[in-house]
Amino acid sequence: MNWHVLNRFFKFPILLLTSSLIITNFSFAAPIDDANQAYEIGNYKLAKDLYQPLAEAGDAEAQTNLAQIYNKDDSLLRDLPKAAYWFTKAAEQGVPLAQANLAAMYLYGEGVEQDLWRAVDWMLKSANQGYALAQNNLGIMYRDALGVNRNYEQALKWFELAADQGYKPAFNNVAMMYREGKGVSKNRYEVIRMYRKGADLGDPEFMLKLAQFYFSVEPKDYKEAIVWLSKPELENNPVAIENIGVIWGMPDNEERDYAKSLEYIKKSAEMGHVNAQLNTGIIYYKGLGVPVNYQNAYDWFLKAAKQKEPIAQFYLKEIYSKGQGRKKDLVKAQVWENLSFENGVSAGLRDSFLHELKPKQKEQVVQLIDQCKGTKFEKCD
Repeated sequence: MNWHVLNRFFKFPILLLTSSLIITNFSFAAPIDDANQAYEIGNYKLAKDLYQPLAEAGDAEAQTNLAQIYNKDDSLLRDLPKAAYWFTKAAEQGVPLAQANLAAMYLYGEGVEQDLWRAVDWMLKSANQGYALAQNNLGIMYRDALGVNRNYEQALKWFELAADQGYKPAFNNVAMMYREGKGVSKNRYEVIRMYRKGADLGDPEFMLKLAQFYFSVEPKDYKEAIVWLSKPELENNPVAIENIGVIWGMPDNEERDYAKSLEYIKKSAEMGHVNAQLNTGIIYYKGLGVPVNYQNAYDWFLKAAKQKEPIAQFYLKEIYSKGQGRKKDLVKAQVWENLSFENGVSAGLRDSFLHELKPKQKEQVVQLIDQCKGTKFEKCD
């Protein structure tokens, strides 16, 4: 699990739970202020000692924050049963954050015995109070059949309620429901509207999603895609830069420009983006708008291959097996063949050369592969 200052990402794939400090105008103002200050600076032992008497006296704010201390995975004080205990106390007083956290603990049996009914019940209580995070989580539960029967209509309902409050993760969830036609008819306008909401807030992730939707889903709009990919927020984003290059090289782009395509893709590749390194290699290997240059192709394939890119490794196998810009070498061809297969290249593309190798050469293949893996792909060629 990864903790952040304000948000906790559950180790399970779907629930985002908050670890935000609860601050209210409840009683015991001075002690709670001291406890909150200790929590904020990371002195959890002191914060626990200060929250404890307040929590025992029934202060819901202290109960919630004490539970979060016990729920922190980067703390020596971690104690999930105690976290569940204090979340329960606060949840019973109607604290929506505590209710959502308690729901997740019941859903996955962390600190409590797994109880799907209680998980749904507490998440629903929190969501019904208008807590956007819980509404989004409840949508995920309905979408993925977690503790409830799968119901896309209910999922969309809760996603939209969270989105209406400006909860950004829900923007994406609503968009995907309309994009995939789950619980609703596919609707291009709604997908764009949801991505646009996030993009208009200056979120680079949504700008990228919006642009990629424009250039990958019919009817494509390359110009609008480039507008979003060229936003200042994405100026140094290697994925966005590569995407601009991909657009300029698209076969159905009436303004296709291979020179611009290579310019942007290569720029992204030089930033270390593995997919752009692969594509730069392919451009040179196939001569897409430039003369075929096997040496340049080799250089870029090797960079990507060192990042365990299986298709790049496959192309290195091709280069060595055919002697394209490199001396033909079936030992190295077999090395890259094996590595590409291990990293995900389809078995249908396998082209073993072992039958052409002598016993000593087969030993070299094994040694080179071990050397490659032992050096984290730095010494593979």
